[in-house]
Amino acid sequence: MKMTQQKAEQSLVSFLLEKLGRTMAIEPDLDLIDSRVITSMGFMNFILLVEELTGIPIAMEEMNVDDFRTLRAIRARFLSVLPSEPEAPPVHESGVANV
Repeated sequence: MKMTQQKAEQSLVSFLLEKLGRTMAIEPDLDLIDSRVITSMGFMNFILLVEELTGIPIAMEEMNVDDFRTLRAIRARFLSVLPSEPEAPPVHESGVANV
């Protein structure tokens, strides 16, 4: 299964929710740090997961905490190297995809 931006983001959200121990909506612009979704204790594990999903190491000297502040920022800074899933073709009212 090839990793895509969408699958990677879903993996990140699942990781965060598992660490929180509760369910909540994690919107693209939610400040993950100020809302304590990412804590200082889990930050390094989160970085390692981003590296694992993208296959690209994150150099600590180049890291900016704002790159991890929101899902939108993470997507722009790190997940953009991954392919995006193609949009599904529109479906005709008969249920057949228009190709």
